[in-house]
Amino acid sequence: AKPTPVDARYFKNLRRDQIVVSGAGPLSNFLLALLCTALLFVVARVLPGPLLESPLVQLLSLGIQINVLLAVFNLVPLPPLDGSHVVQWALPNGIGHRYVQAIAPYGGFILLALVMSGALFTVLSPVLDLVLGLLFSLVR
Repeated sequence: AKPTPVDARYFKNLRRDQIVVSGAGPLSNFLLALLCTALLFVVARVLPGPLLESPLVQLLSLGIQINVLLAVFNLVPLPPLDGSHVVQWALPNGIGHRYVQAIAPYGGFILLALVMSGALFTVLSPVLDLVLGLLFSLVR
C-alpha cells in the first residue's frame, strides 16, 4: 500500500500538524472501536437470549478487537507505519528525523521479522489486553 499523500504547505504548525495527520489513522481505529463498544453495550441490553451465540454480538466484538489491534499496530515506531511519523516529528532537535532516516531502509524487514517471530505480539499484547479489557468492561 502507498502512504496517503500529504501537502505540508497547508500546515500552520508543521510539527504539530504532521503528528495530527500521522495520528489520524490510529485515532479513527480507536473511534471505530468505541463505536462498536457503544453498539455492543446497547445490543447487550436489548437482545434477548444468550448473547455469545448472536452473530451481531460476534461481529461487534470482532469490530472492537480488529480496530484496537490496527490502531496499536499502526503506532509501532517503524517505517512505514504511522508511529514512525509520530516519532519523527515528536522527538526534539532532529533526533526523530535521524532515527527515521537510519531505520527507513530496514523498517519493512524489521517489521516482518518481528511479526514472523511473534516478538511484536509479545510486545503489543499487554497494551492490547489493557485497551480491550477496558472497552469490554464498559459493556458488562
